[in-house]
Amino acid sequence: MKRIAWDATRLLEASGWWLAPIAALLFVAAYYALAISPALEQRSMALNRHAMLAHAARKPAAIAKKPAADGIVFASLPSHRTLPQWLAAMFTTARELDVVLDVGDYRYIRNRDEPYGRYRIELPVYADYATVRRFTARLMNDMPFAVLEDIRLTRDDVDSDIVEAHLRLTLFLSER
Repeated sequence: MKRIAWDATRLLEASGWWLAPIAALLFVAAYYALAISPALEQRSMALNRHAMLAHAARKPAAIAKKPAADGIVFASLPSHRTLPQWLAAMFTTARELDVVLDVGDYRYIRNRDEPYGRYRIELPVYADYATVRRFTARLMNDMPFAVLEDIRLTRDDVDSDIVEAHLRLTLFLSER
C-alpha cells in the first residue's frame, strides 16, 4: 500500500499536480458507481414495491372479491333494527356496575357498497378503574360485533378513585 501511495505521489509531482483534480473526479465517479448507485437502486425498487402493494390494497376490485367466509361473518351480525335493544343492554350493564354514562355522540355510518353499517358511539364513562375495565369487558363479551376503537383514561386528582374514561365503540350491524 505504501508503494502505491509513493508511486502516486511521484506521478503527481512529475505532472505538476494538474493530474490531482482528474484523479479526484475519477475516484468520486468510481465510488458513486460501486457504492452509492446500487444502494439507490435498491431503495428505488423497495419504494416501487411498496407503492404497488399500497395501490393493490386500495383497489375497489380487491374489496369486491371477498372470500366466502366473509358471508358467514356478515350473516352472524345482528340486524340494524335490533340497535335499541343493544343500547338498552349497554345501559343496563352500566347501571348494574354503578357506572355513570354521560351524554355521548352516536352516529350511524353506512356505505352503499358494504352489506353492513357501523354505529359509532363516543361516550364519557365515570367509575373507578377496575369498574371501567369490567364494564368494557362485559360490553365486549355481550356484544361480539362491537369493537373498542379507543379508550382514554384521565383522573382529576391523584387521590381520586374516580376515573373519567372516554370510550369510542363501533357496533357492526347487518343491513337486513
